[in-house]
Amino acid sequence: MKKLLGLLAATGLVATTSATVVACGDKEVSAAEKLVNDVKEFISKGNDSWIEGTTTAQDIIDATFSKFVVKDGNVVKDAESLSGLKSDSLILKIGQTSKKVAELSFDIEVYATKAGTAKNEFVKNTDSVKKGVSVVKLKENDSKTPIISAIQDQNVVIGKKLEVDVTITNPVEGVELKAESATIANATVAIKENNKIEITGVAAGDSEITVSYEGATSVKFIVTVEAEAEAEAPVISPIENKTVVIGEKIEVTVEIAHPVDGVEISATSATIANATVAIKENNKIEITGVAAGDSEITVSYEGATSVKFIVTVKAEAEAEAPVISPIENKTVVAGEKIEVTVEIAHPVDGVEISATSATIANATVAIKENNKIEITGVAAGDSEITVSYTGAQDVTFTVTVTAAQ
Repeated sequence: MKKLLGLLAATGLVATTSATVVACGDKEVSAAEKLVNDVKEFISKGNDSWIEGTTTAQDIIDATFSKFVVKDGNVVKDAESLSGLKSDSLILKIGQTSKKVAELSFDIEVYATKAGTAKNEFVKNTDSVKKGVSVVKLKENDSKTPIISAIQDQNVVIGKKLEVDVTITNPVEGVELKAESATIANATVAIKENNKIEITGVAAGDSEITVSYEGATSVKFIVTVEAEAEAEAPVISPIENKTVVIGEKIEVTVEIAHPVDGVEISATSATIANATVAIKENNKIEITGVAAGDSEITVSYEGATSVKFIVTVKAEAEAEAPVISPIENKTVVAGEKIEVTVEIAHPVDGVEISATSATIANATVAIKENNKIEITGVAAGDSEITVSYTGAQDVTFTVTVTAAQ
């Protein structure tokens, strides 16, 4: 708590009231109450550049958080994660309560933290809340006065550049904006065209950037420079073993997680006498069967662990033999005809069915188009019908002929 009070005192803000400390003992001045009063004073009196018609409630809230939220976790925003907070941390919440143009009102709430259920965990102590209300009357807008809009804090990676737009209300012809970095060892700043500034990350750390414009109140913001996160290494997804027929080609898609621009896959066949491999577009490889046998295919990608799979090359598969589907027994009246469709699995081009009747005195059979046979009843009785197809096993069924009524 002493560290937190010292930090608040260092801002030059003085508490106007005191109260019992919720989380840190009942003999000390409440840091939460002090923070409420300091925030109230900052909002109501703190900035002449808050202009009617230009400054929004969110601008004021953002500026207040920038002033009071301390980087190492002593003061945090209400919505931020509490992971790793110290027991004497304070949680600041600000919300707008009025919709007026020239006068804005804000509710202020400050909470202490308390130990959570997990080790070294701290959570919001809702019983510790200290509240306040601050009203700010916005400065009348002088159309001749230039105004620099507030700029949010920024983040940039070491070695990278970040361009920030600076909005100037009531600009003066011929006047250029200026910008300065407080810690050029961490970040540098340069003026670009059209009221833009370019920030370059130099080393990990923070730097305060001051943006100036003649006749306007300067605006400050913090740029945080971070080390570049290491890119995740590429990963080739596993590829299942494949089968190909001699003389045929198959195409295999290679999936790459975390690909690198400009890097292409490569692939080799361990036994090119059996199978060859070629690279195609869009991370595809084409495998050609050369001779019966196996070959190990290795797929590589810069920065990734190679992936291997087996391709088995087979002689051209023999065509499956034709099969005649079974045919149920039939009934026909003497002197009438019925048509029966014969179904052939694995048919052979140019081969036709044939059919015979064992007892033509009872029934005759004729071949029709599209694998159909026509049975004609001759006289009452039975006849066995045999259907044949080259390469297939014959199928027989019985036709029963009934006398005409």
